[in-house]
Amino acid sequence: MKHIVCSLLLLFVNASLLAQSPNHVQAYMRAGAGGSRAIGDGTSSGGTVYTVLGNNGIMPYELGGSHWLLTGAISAGIIAPVDNHFVIQAELSIEQKGSEKQVTKAGPGEYCDFGCFPSAANGRFSSRLTYLTLPVMIGYRSGKATVLAGPYIGYKLGEKIQGTYTYGQSSASEIPISSSVERYKKIDAGFVAAAAYAISPRFGIDLRYSQGLRHVAEQYKGYTEPFYNQSAQVGVTYALTRN
Repeated sequence: MKHIVCSLLLLFVNASLLAQSPNHVQAYMRAGAGGSRAIGDGTSSGGTVYTVLGNNGIMPYELGGSHWLLTGAISAGIIAPVDNHFVIQAELSIEQKGSEKQVTKAGPGEYCDFGCFPSAANGRFSSRLTYLTLPVMIGYRSGKATVLAGPYIGYKLGEKIQGTYTYGQSSASEIPISSSVERYKKIDAGFVAAAAYAISPRFGIDLRYSQGLRHVAEQYKGYTEPFYNQSAQVGVTYALTRN
């Protein structure tokens, strides 16, 4: 939480400084909402990832696939024109990623260092990751529309794993899933593509898609399969300065 608060302060200080940009550079704020999920070998049916179950430590699980998780973002950035059509856009963003997963059964007994759960266990949990991200995109502008693409790098500020699962056949018991140990890597990286449209000199909307290229979870004794962040967003921008 301390990292997130500090990053929010950094974001608003950055926005204030960007507002002093030269006239030909446009500074803006952006708020976005959308969905995120994990993709890769570890998210398909039967793929193995892990979560932390209560106070019992890490357990590998077979999953029924990764589902979309509702996420959001807030950003401050600049758009610098290269010529009449091409622009460079860079921003600093506090962004959520992650996924929801369906637990279908407990992992094999030999993986269970902290006690095993019955194979009838089932439930659902979410992994919500908060990043400070820096996307840098090159865009082509035609009239009020712009298409952009480029790489991003993200630093994880925090993570939260939560949910519930049940076990037992005649009298099922519901058990909370939570995480007290960070098990996702600090650095994420990938590419982002966007389409933006200027509604007015101040306001605009955009659609974004980002794809991680770096495996985001730490391995548990080699049992964690590679999986990557994937997200889609719709956003609203407000220009702090006008060209």
